[in-house]
Amino acid sequence: MVDLVGSKAANLGILLHAGFNIPEGIVLTINAFNQFLSVNKLSHDTKSINSPQNLIFPKEVETELIEFKELIENHSLAVRSSAIEEDLLDQSFAGMYKTILDVKGHEALKKAIIECWLSTFDERVSHYKNRIEQSNSIEISVIIQKLVDADSAGVVFSINPHNRNHDEIVISAVRGLGEKLVSGESQANEWIVCGEKIKQVNHIEPVLDDEQIIELARTAKLIENEFNLPQDIEWAYSANTLFILQSRPISIVYEEVEWDLPKSGLWLRNFRLGEWLDNPVTPLFASWLLPKLDNKLYSNLEKILHIPTPKPYHIIVNGWYFATGNFLPKNPLDAIWKLFRYILPSLIFKPRRMAILIPKISYWGIKLYEKEWREQILPEYLALIENYQSKITESSLPSLFDMIEEITEIVGTYFYSLITVAGSAWKPEFKFANYYNKNIAPSIDEDYQILLQGLGTATSEPYDHAVTNLDWYHPTLGELIKSNQRESVNNSAVVKKRINLRRNIEQMLEKDPKTLKKFNQLLNEAQETALMREEQIYYFTLAWPLMREILLTMGDYIEQQGKIAQASDIFFLEKEELQFLVLSAEPSDLHIEIEQRKKIWKNQCNLQPPMYLGKMSFIAQRIFENYERSDIVDKEVLIKGLAASPGKITGKVRIIDSLENAHQFQEGEILVTRATNPAWTILFSKAIAVITDVGSPMAHASLVAREYGIPAVVGTGNGTSILKTGQLVMVNGNTGVVKEIS
Repeated sequence: MVDLVGSKAANLGILLHAGFNIPEGIVLTINAFNQFLSVNKLSHDTKSINSPQNLIFPKEVETELIEFKELIENHSLAVRSSAIEEDLLDQSFAGMYKTILDVKGHEALKKAIIECWLSTFDERVSHYKNRIEQSNSIEISVIIQKLVDADSAGVVFSINPHNRNHDEIVISAVRGLGEKLVSGESQANEWIVCGEKIKQVNHIEPVLDDEQIIELARTAKLIENEFNLPQDIEWAYSANTLFILQSRPISIVYEEVEWDLPKSGLWLRNFRLGEWLDNPVTPLFASWLLPKLDNKLYSNLEKILHIPTPKPYHIIVNGWYFATGNFLPKNPLDAIWKLFRYILPSLIFKPRRMAILIPKISYWGIKLYEKEWREQILPEYLALIENYQSKITESSLPSLFDMIEEITEIVGTYFYSLITVAGSAWKPEFKFANYYNKNIAPSIDEDYQILLQGLGTATSEPYDHAVTNLDWYHPTLGELIKSNQRESVNNSAVVKKRINLRRNIEQMLEKDPKTLKKFNQLLNEAQETALMREEQIYYFTLAWPLMREILLTMGDYIEQQGKIAQASDIFFLEKEELQFLVLSAEPSDLHIEIEQRKKIWKNQCNLQPPMYLGKMSFIAQRIFENYERSDIVDKEVLIKGLAASPGKITGKVRIIDSLENAHQFQEGEILVTRATNPAWTILFSKAIAVITDVGSPMAHASLVAREYGIPAVVGTGNGTSILKTGQLVMVNGNTGVVKEIS
């Protein structure tokens, strides 16, 4: 009866009939929801509810509820949404719909039911559906059950979701209601059960005894057998009686994959575009914009350096982008040969252009490239965007295709400029840091990065064209989150600290004018290039809303022709396939292929890619020595990364895998994610620290963390897989270390 009561309620019905202990309750079917829509003159196309407090509760439904007077008036209730598309194998909608606990009395119940119904109109649900290519169905039922007076509660996985071991059952538990565990309010006790062997991997307080742990493990396997799929099960113990509250397929289960190299050499996950691509790439992006970005970059670099970079410039393995590392010297002799063959001649004939390679004189070279960007590249980019913005609706399919082709050309040129200007911005900072540590730090016990905090960088404020991912498939911030849901940075304390530190240093150096002059010169250069970097990044993605609008408009046309099932399927076409559909009148035979690609891509999203593929030479190891992380560095250190923003703080972890889940993040938590880019800035005002899998001290997370004055550790490699939501840790942004606090 999934189509009538939703997957969550249907699964409970299966478990009830199979003899499992389910709390007593009733289900309001989607018929009740449709009556609610009718009486309030709402429809399935309703986008927002203006006055939810004035909504009418359907009289027919209220009459039905009277039959359950004893349940409603004599017990505390749990009221939970059960959507038709929820708790399925390929999408869970976890945390998206409403759950209201401890509901007492008839009026409170009606209010809670309306809240559940309205949750299907929530903006984050709509965005999640768009992200997983789901239909726009809003049908929802409501589960009303006795609230279990829980002594303990939690989650049990019928297999180990971290390593996909089917012989291991993972149990998480807290005292009282399990909602504290799901929300991250409480840190969980955790056990791994294999057969009759129990291993406790996280101990907070006594919650379950061995008998209960074994009962839970056995029950989990019985439920897995009932559904014939690994299950994610919510449970509660009350007076030593086990209740099953929910069961759904484990949506993160995927097959073991091999990271086989299609091409020999060294390939880097955390390089070039790696920080901007924190998900597998889709076929259209991979076959169109991605090669354009790399080809434009390396062809322009070769004109300056004259050093040929072996092709390909990147590879895609299991959907994930890896940038080439094959431009690096293979050994010291190769390095010497390239120095005399390419570098020195270029330094002689193009000294200022080559200056960006050398930190000591990089500022001189950066200013040349900045001038070209401001006077030529940026104006052309802005003019092209303005020109095409008004022509979308009146353009034919072939014209729209040509628009994207022209935009990708200039975006590729912009990307080359971004690498030369913004990509070199770390060098003046590196030069300043060395000078500071040698001449200033011995007398003042403060990190130099304080002098680079609170500069007012462009990305410290959220903006609509900021992207969560460069891949066209992903919506921009303006599509994801309303402007009124964003908070502006208030970094007055950070600015004050920076100004005071600079004043103290200048006073200290009053009697040493030579050192003072050098200090101010290098600091000004570092601050200027940091601001320049963020300004250039700000404009880089300005074309993304335009490109997405053009592509989705093309998708609408092709959908109307019956060549694809929905407009967003366009992202799962390759460029040549799209071009054929644009120019040909023939019907498409790509429907099945597109569906297969979408399923493969969704599975690839669950993978944890290695930080590099291939073999590192001695020189590469020295350069990229921070790429590979071990799971445990020593007894106290959980993970180690790169110190990116100074400070030390203790708090609870919150794993956020995408901005669709931004609503889960609570003020005062530590943000842990794969990578951040400008769109993620909306969470920095709430975070007390940031930890990322990929990145560098000059990555977006590092610079914006400085802007907010919060510690940051980046490039941990595997922080999102080792840390757990609710875990209490200490983040040291001075040393790049994260420790667990017991």
